[in-house]
Amino acid sequence: LEALRDIDEEIKIEIKEAKIKTAEKRAATKIEATEKKTSGRIEAASEAKTEAEIETAVIETAHKKILSLREISQNIFQPGEQVYTLGQADMFRKERVDLARSVGRICAEYLYLYPPGVPVAVPGECIRGELIEWVEACREVGLTLQGLSDYSARTILVCEEACR
Repeated sequence: LEALRDIDEEIKIEIKEAKIKTAEKRAATKIEATEKKTSGRIEAASEAKTEAEIETAVIETAHKKILSLREISQNIFQPGEQVYTLGQADMFRKERVDLARSVGRICAEYLYLYPPGVPVAVPGECIRGELIEWVEACREVGLTLQGLSDYSARTILVCEEACR
């Protein structure tokens, strides 16, 4: 009977150890995912020593990103050069290009910042370099870009014809 109790106790210990290992693996996975999502904030915060320093580092990082976005957005919400009407742009053959290589091309689909749902590019407009910079800045601060047929917002449909 005593031997059975010892075996039972050993099994309980093994189960606890297995649960701890599983919990540690889950925690490590969550930490890795969080680090990937917030690498800039984590890098700044990891150098800090106290909770107050961590909070300050996170706030400073977010503030820098917001300031850079403001600088870029001051020009972006001005309408781009409308080369064609929506209907005219729809008649052209279209091709998908890397967003970074779309400068000087005619946009063939909408691109919105959501929220609030403000269109930053519409079909018929000439795509400017500032738009591409702005899209990258939006990504950096975690804002959502919608409207493109490529949900990753890495490519965009453009008219085959370039801007005049």
